Amino acid sequence: MERSQSAPPRADTKSEPAAPTLTSTRPPYRPATGPPGLAGVTIHAHAPGENLNDNVITGNMIGTNNLGGDSDFASLGTQFVDSATTGVIVAAMSPVTVTITHNTINGDTYAVWLGSPAAVGVFVSGLATNAMPNTDAPEFAAT
Repeated sequence: MERSQSAPPRADTKSEPAAPTLTSTRPPYRPATGPPGLAGVTIHAHAPGENLNDNVITGNMIGTNNLGGDSDFASLGTQFVDSATTGVIVAAMSPVTVTITHNTINGDTYAVWLGSPAAVGVFVSGLATNAMPNTDAPEFAAT
C-alpha cells in the first residue's frame, strides 16, 4: 500500500483558522413601548434569606428610567419608596453585596438608589468609576 502525503501548505494560506466573528442581529437600541416602570437595572431581594450577592453591573449605558416609581418595599416605610427617576436600584431584605462599575448613567434624579433596613445592609463597590452626567445625585441610600 502506498501512503498519500498531503501537499505542503501554500505560502498564501494561513495555517491557523481565522477567529470566529460574533455579530448581533439585535439593533443597538430598542425604544421602549411604554414608560419604564422600574430602574434601568433593578435588583430586589424581597425576603430574608435570598442570596443576590456578587452581581456585577458594568459597562452599561443607562438612560432615564423608573418613570412609574418603585414601591415594592413600601411596607417598610415611605423612605423605601423610590418615586424619582433612577438608573440602578438595589433594594433588599437580605444582605446584598454588588459591584457597580464603569457605567454611564444619564438623566436620572438618582444614578444609584440603595434601600434596606439598617440591620440588613446593601454593600456596593465601584460607584466612583461610573459616569453620571445630567444626574441630580450619584447615590441615595434609604435605611
